[in-house]
Amino acid sequence: CGFCAQTVGEAAACLNAGSGDVLLTNSLPRHGARRLAALAAAFPAAKVSALVDCDEHVGTLEEAAREHNTALGAFVEIECGQDRCGAAPASDAAVALAKAVRDSDVLQWRGLHVYHGAIQHVRTSAERQQRVDEGPAAAARSTIARLEKAGVPVPCVTGGGTGTLFQDLAAGTHNELQPGSYLFMDADCARARS
Repeated sequence: CGFCAQTVGEAAACLNAGSGDVLLTNSLPRHGARRLAALAAAFPAAKVSALVDCDEHVGTLEEAAREHNTALGAFVEIECGQDRCGAAPASDAAVALAKAVRDSDVLQWRGLHVYHGAIQHVRTSAERQQRVDEGPAAAARSTIARLEKAGVPVPCVTGGGTGTLFQDLAAGTHNELQPGSYLFMDADCARARS
């Protein structure tokens, strides 16, 4: 069991509390990557990872890991319907990013991050299932097939959340899920469940 963090400060709190697996679910600018690499160096037994969705992110993480003489995990972010971030599903860019991470001497290929936050708040279970199937699940499935055809096995597909936990499980594409709002019972999630 690991933890997701939105900021390097949250990642530090998780590691300081004893977590051995922390994924920063963002890509990082240079100063953030350096801080994350310093954390990874300070907690050498922990798996510390971040997201990449372009060559610049890969280079930034590599530079930071080398500077701190450590390794960082990297997940390739796949765009799955929010038009916010991520490489296009099953694209040449997604394959190139996965290969760049896999072939790096300081990055560890962890897999794909396929997350669609807006679906967490869709009201009915049936509509959430349809949106998951057409969005994150389809994006994950097509990208896994493309990567495997290119000789890049995908060890993990992470994403999902509290609002879509059962729909993500039913879709069968993710082998790691990220529920978290339940800890604080996000007000909108509470309304949706009542």
